[in-house]
Amino acid sequence: NSLVSDFSPGAYYSKYQASLTALEDLAAIVRRCQEKGIRLSLFISPLHVSQWESFRLGGLWPEYDNWRSQLRSVFPIWDFSGYNSVTTEPISDTMKNYIDSSHYTPRVGNWMLGKILGRDDPTMPTDFGVLLTEQNIKAQLATRETEFKAWAEGQAELMAWLKNLQFGEEVSNHP
Repeated sequence: NSLVSDFSPGAYYSKYQASLTALEDLAAIVRRCQEKGIRLSLFISPLHVSQWESFRLGGLWPEYDNWRSQLRSVFPIWDFSGYNSVTTEPISDTMKNYIDSSHYTPRVGNWMLGKILGRDDPTMPTDFGVLLTEQNIKAQLATRETEFKAWAEGQAELMAWLKNLQFGEEVSNHP
């Protein structure tokens, strides 16, 4: 339901553009925290892969990559998005990582906090989360494309469902 409301023609994401004003506001917050000696950690949420693929199908992928790069230019940022064992959980009625495509469970939130705070957690998937820095941002953008191709090979049914959703055709059942 959230994908239908967010990505169908005329919906919220159908004409999305990153905001330069919001980026400038974030830079001001980062500066203020640094001035006050406040430890700040930024992160990109681990949306379900169906959400990312809707971005891609809607032509928003270049905008998203540009946004990630701009965020990284403000401050190092933890990136939990993309194609990993958490975000690629198959859609079902018994999902352990997601409530819907953009809201993750407390378990996932605890893994994120553990990663950000440097806590060891043997239950946390090793492929979940990377700190984006000036040194690795270009490599991470390239890696994301490779991960997508590897993931998409076995996802014909989900990709067809998302395409139907994206282009306003009637959607009956998810894969």
